[in-house]
This record gives sequence, C-alpha cells and structure tokens, in this order.
Amino acid sequence: MDFVAVVDQAIALLRQRGRITYGALQLQYGLTEAQLAVLKDELLHAQQVARDEEGRVLVWTGDTASSPSASTPGDTSSPHCHSTCSSLSS
Repeated sequence: MDFVAVVDQAIALLRQRGRITYGALQLQYGLTEAQLAVLKDELLHAQQVARDEEGRVLVWTGDTASSPSASTPGDTSSPHCHSTCSSLSS
C-alpha cells in the first residue's frame, strides 16, 4: 500500500473513531517508527485534521469535508465546489 493510501485510510479511521493512539496506527498499518513519524506530520501539520494529546493520541479536529475522500468528483453539494462544479456538470 502506498503512503497516500495509508494517509487516506488513517484519516477515515480517525474520523470514525474520534481518537486513536499512535501505537494502534502503527499496528494497523505495519508502520516503522520513521513511517509513523511521517504519518503524524502529515495528519497534524499538512492535513491539519488532528491534534496531539500527550504525545500518545491523535484526536480528530477536522470536519467531514476536510479530506479529499469526503466528496466525490462531480458532487456539487459541497459549499467549496458551487460555481466550479456547477459549470463542470453542465
């Protein structure tokens, strides 16, 4: 599985559960310490969908529209997609 797929799945899991330990992410995706560190950076800083709690737990801070998988291509119901998507679906 490539890294982007792991990020997407981790976001979905975090959104669903609300909180998850770093150890659980490591076990779930078979990550090394270095890979876990990159995943934490991605979730905390790049995607900004979580916050760190005591260096052990990720806590979901995003909303349902904060990840690319939250809306499908051609979905014009998203408020961020109103004018652009409307012109694309015409």
